[in-house]
Order: sequence, then C-alpha cells, then structure tokens
Amino acid sequence: MDLAVVSNPEFLKEGAAVADFMRPERVVTGAEDERATLLMRSLYARFVRNHDRVLVMDRCGVEFTKYAPNAMLAGKTIALWGQTFKPNTNDMREAPVATSWPS
Repeated sequence: MDLAVVSNPEFLKEGAAVADFMRPERVVTGAEDERATLLMRSLYARFVRNHDRVLVMDRCGVEFTKYAPNAMLAGKTIALWGQTFKPNTNDMREAPVATSWPS
C-alpha cells in the first residue's frame, strides 16, 4: 500500500470561508512524495487560476508558514491590547495565579 502524508493548512478568513476556499489567495502544500505534490496541484487546479499562488515546500516549512502569520497577528493584538488596557496593581498580582492553574 502506497501512502503519502501531505500538510495542507487552510488560510480562511472568518465570515468568508466558502469564498476563500473557492478562490484562495494562496495554496500551500508540503509533502516529500512527488506524486502527492502532483495530486494536490491537480486537486486545486480548478480553484486556482494563477498557478503562482500554489506554493510547494516540505511539511515543516508548511507548518511554519501557517503558524508565523498567526503569531504575528497575536503579537499585534497583544500590543494593541496593552495600549488600550492599563492594568492596576491588583490585576498584575492576579495574572500569574490565573495563568498557572492546571487545565
């Protein structure tokens, strides 16, 4: 049995998931198997008219490509939150306790 593993993260905006899927801004796939890469290209061919939007890399690179923008967005959100929320000293004392609770 031939088996290949492909990483194919989604880049869908909230509220526009179907439209983003039908006309993706970019498609990123990662696989070590050339046949799997060709299969992914053929699956997305009808949705992606511009083949420059299809990026192929290894699976580790694909995962980084997905997490990096999320981390940057989280950093921007935290920075904005820090500018709009000025914690008092009680908030500062309670935060370590709240974040160390077992899940």
